[in-house]
Amino acid sequence: EKGINLEIAISPDFPLLEGDPEKIHLLLYNLVDNAVKFNERGGRLVIRAQPGPRMAELTVYNSRGDIPEERLSYLLEPFTQADMSMTRTAGGLGIGLAVAKAIVETCHGELRIESGRGSGTAVTIRLPWRLPELLTDDR
Repeated sequence: EKGINLEIAISPDFPLLEGDPEKIHLLLYNLVDNAVKFNERGGRLVIRAQPGPRMAELTVYNSRGDIPEERLSYLLEPFTQADMSMTRTAGGLGIGLAVAKAIVETCHGELRIESGRGSGTAVTIRLPWRLPELLTDDR
């Protein structure tokens, strides 16, 4: 509907993540939903996933990048949006990133938001991953 260009780049050796699969699904849903909702018409949405030495890194990027630096930390608080006037046009309650942060914390991970004028907005989460030899049949 918005004509957003989607790019997905998932490393072929991306590991299994630690944590509840339903919560991780909700986490990713919230990040992608926000990236679409607050992106510009005809913008870009990039989802990247790559392994790290101890944590896997997932980044959801959208090409809209005009969130003032002083607002970034507030975005992780419930019922907050970068520009409260956007509530009328984009909708939502402003809880997506707060929910994402809570899920990341319960998984012993990290979340950061980066944005800059003209450079887009990226939400990156780092989550622990599980070694394949530790997997059991009841996963």
